[in-house]
Amino acid sequence: MPDHGHPSSLWGQPVHEPLDPHRPYRLPEDFGIAGTLAQEILDWTSYFQRNFDKLNDDPDGRPTWKDGADVQGWHTSGDAIVERLASGLPDHEIDEGFTRYVRSTNENRALAGLPRFEVPKRAITPTNPPAPDDEGVVVLDLWDGS
Repeated sequence: MPDHGHPSSLWGQPVHEPLDPHRPYRLPEDFGIAGTLAQEILDWTSYFQRNFDKLNDDPDGRPTWKDGADVQGWHTSGDAIVERLASGLPDHEIDEGFTRYVRSTNENRALAGLPRFEVPKRAITPTNPPAPDDEGVVVLDLWDGS
């Protein structure tokens, strides 16, 4: 899954050890990936870092990208990379978490067969908990660090 500051979008236990202890990220060669596929992964991640804007807080709103970004092309390229990784690394689980950067939360939930996420009509907080008639309310409790 792409992340700002991570050059390859590859996470997990690499095939090749030992790793550079001063490098907190994985590169294609750490998994034995070389050549065209390695470069495609790096280019795909670089495109994300240059063009992605932000996720959307609205569960029905799609993430935003810079004007002119080919979001569907980026997504299609990601699908192709996943297929090649799955065939080249059969002992690894390949997570396609990058769809969260293309579709809304509820679009992804629908594709996974999950119910829609609905934002409560009133603020649910530790001091204003759900009422008994608030069926199906999902409470998000963010830790403020204190």
